[in-house]
Formats: sequence, C-alpha cells, structure tokens
Amino acid sequence: MSSYSLYAPVVALEMSYLDELFASYPVVMSVPQVAEVLGRPHSTIYKWLGDGTIPASKVGDSWVIYRDEVKALVTSGRNLLMSEEDAE
Repeated sequence: MSSYSLYAPVVALEMSYLDELFASYPVVMSVPQVAEVLGRPHSTIYKWLGDGTIPASKVGDSWVIYRDEVKALVTSGRNLLMSEEDAE
C-alpha cells in the first residue's frame, strides 16, 4: 500500500472540516469574519493583511479578502510558521 493511499483520507477529512468551517462565510470576508474564523484579534489580522501573510487587496479604506484564499492559506499550513509574537 502506498503512503498516498494512507494520507488521502486524512486530507479528505481535513478538507471536509475546512469546507464546513468556511461554508457559513460569504465569498468576500470582512476583517472581523477573518479574525473569527482564524481565532485571532482584529489587530493581528490587519498586521497580516499589511505584510501580505493573508492575501487580499485594499480598495479605498476597505480590504477585499476572498474566503477561498483564506481557506487555501490554512490548507497550505503557511500559518503554522507564524510565531506567537505575530499573533499578538
């Protein structure tokens, strides 16, 4: 049995959980919604938006944050590299 066949159910389970987690959010999310889903304060989300950690575009005074891009960030595991200092 290949390692892929053992790994695939774990990935499917994780994606199923993420699909459920993000399903209730709109396609374009607000900063408070991103903070809620990631479990971080608004100030951290603004910092991550500013430094490009969270992919988004700024239009006027508002951030355009696509739900699927936030979900992809979580799926990629890139957020695991953020230290606790970044979270404050």
